[in-house]
Amino acid sequence: MAQAGLLDLMSLKGYQSVEINESGKTAQNGETSALRSVATWWKGVNKNVFYFAMRMSLILGIASLFVLVEDDTGHSFPSGLWVWITILLVSWFPGLDAASVLEKSHQRFMGTCIGASLGLLCGSTSLFMPTRLSQAWYLGISNMAVTFAVVFLSGTVTVRKKKILQSKGYGTMICLLTFSIALAPFYGRGDRKSHTAVVRILNVIIGCAIGAIGSVIFWPRSTVMTLFEKLRNQVHLAGESSSVVLHAAGDLLCSDRLNPLGLADELLGTSPQLRKRHRMSGTPNMGSIKDGGDNVLAKFGAAMAEWKAAKMLFPLIAWDPFKAGAGDEDLENFKLKSARILAQSLRIQTISMVLDGIIREGNDIKFETEHIDYFVSVGTLIQEMLNAPMNDAGAKLAAAKIRAKLSDIRSFIRDVASAVMQGDTEVVFESSTDGLDCPGTVSSILLFLELVECLILKSLRLYYTWVKVEAEAIRAFPTILEE
Repeated sequence: MAQAGLLDLMSLKGYQSVEINESGKTAQNGETSALRSVATWWKGVNKNVFYFAMRMSLILGIASLFVLVEDDTGHSFPSGLWVWITILLVSWFPGLDAASVLEKSHQRFMGTCIGASLGLLCGSTSLFMPTRLSQAWYLGISNMAVTFAVVFLSGTVTVRKKKILQSKGYGTMICLLTFSIALAPFYGRGDRKSHTAVVRILNVIIGCAIGAIGSVIFWPRSTVMTLFEKLRNQVHLAGESSSVVLHAAGDLLCSDRLNPLGLADELLGTSPQLRKRHRMSGTPNMGSIKDGGDNVLAKFGAAMAEWKAAKMLFPLIAWDPFKAGAGDEDLENFKLKSARILAQSLRIQTISMVLDGIIREGNDIKFETEHIDYFVSVGTLIQEMLNAPMNDAGAKLAAAKIRAKLSDIRSFIRDVASAVMQGDTEVVFESSTDGLDCPGTVSSILLFLELVECLILKSLRLYYTWVKVEAEAIRAFPTILEE
């Protein structure tokens, strides 16, 4: 009995140990699963947005101390709310590039100094008015006169071939705002009006300083790096747009395809083979577009948005605190080559838009399978060439293949051009399915083929230009573009 009881006890302990081990494994698996979930979430998070949120939370947290902190006697920082407001306005740049904040802080500082001086001058002289009514009239007229003078001069005076209102529009607005802030204490009753105005102005200057320092300390980002990434995005978008439009040509301009209207197919009894669009496996086509995210118009819109954002960064490069070591010649060369990249990318987007319009209205354009296969393969190669890292062997191989294929498109163009020289108005491609013929207007086909050739040449030029720009930028800014 004792032995049996001992065995029962041992078996119970063994069961408990197994249960503990199983529960431990379950807990460990749960922790691993949670870590994987966090890692997956972090991988999908936009890092720029996360760092911008962190920076704003830290800077505004510091700014709130000017409002919340009190000493033992209950006194707080005078007019501390203006520090918080100023930091919020000068630091609101989700792009994270430090130059934007520094340039904005500089404009705010200059506008604050000019506006404060005018406000204190008008406010102080208003104290010499004999009555409150005359002081009110004086302040009102002064407000109107200064506002008119600032706006008129900023829209008339030119500095470095640009109107002040264009190059320093934010500073002009801050000048008028600060003028009103400095003038406001003189509207009411009470003493120390000049003191209140001066304190508010000093708080604005403190806010500018904190915002500028915070942009350099908390997750800073070089403006050169930001512009470089936008250029890279332009190149990628050009490749994607070219690929989408050429795959759409392969999908919609096949001579084997009838007008893809479901009702017409049913009425005509069209065979399933003829209803099928020409497609190649693993390649995008107009039928696979979801929510308009992959069509040419969407790519063009994204490219224009990136182009506008990149254009705004050019004058800010001079304010980039991380460009130390780069000479003026390197900066000017980088800006010049960057402008060329933007221009070449935009030309490709424009050609893609024209091709897309022809495809959508291309009832009189049809091509043989040979041409369709060519369009699809070239579209894939252009995307591989412009989307891969420029030093990648795959991009170089794709560029070499595209160059080798130039003779094919020129051969197609010569064949159609010869028909034009002979006075033919239509060219007939034989259908490979059942012998049906599908006519197409020679001029439209010739225009389409020439645009495809132009798209190929522009893509190659963009590729080789970007390879050169990338190498020169890394040489000029090794600490910024080290990745």
